[in-house]
Amino acid sequence: MSNLEIGIWSFPALLLLIFLRVPIGLAMFSTGFAGMWMVMGNTRLPLAQLKDLAYSQFSNYSLSIVPMFLLMGYFATLGGMSQSLFKAAENFLGHRRGAWPWRPSAPARASAPSAVRRWPRRRP
Repeated sequence: MSNLEIGIWSFPALLLLIFLRVPIGLAMFSTGFAGMWMVMGNTRLPLAQLKDLAYSQFSNYSLSIVPMFLLMGYFATLGGMSQSLFKAAENFLGHRRGAWPWRPSAPARASAPSAVRRWPRRRP
């Protein structure tokens, strides 16, 4: 079997493993390991890559920014920064006509037409 055929047959094997309710990470790992084993002919190269590949993936600087960004967002939420920003926007734009969507109230979270319908009408 050629390398291209191994690659083509690995995709249905991956889908079969996923269909059999194997976790996706484990299914991808086993399919890749088996495909590399079939292409190389021995298990030394896949096992040699296992010891270095995990560290090299997680030591990448660009991927370390994502958890830091999520942690900063969590701290901002716990500190009340989001509520302060909405209050500042309401104080800055709340007195202007058409600025009611800035208010963090229940009707403002809905779509604009449904929020307008909920507001009581003032009769002249």
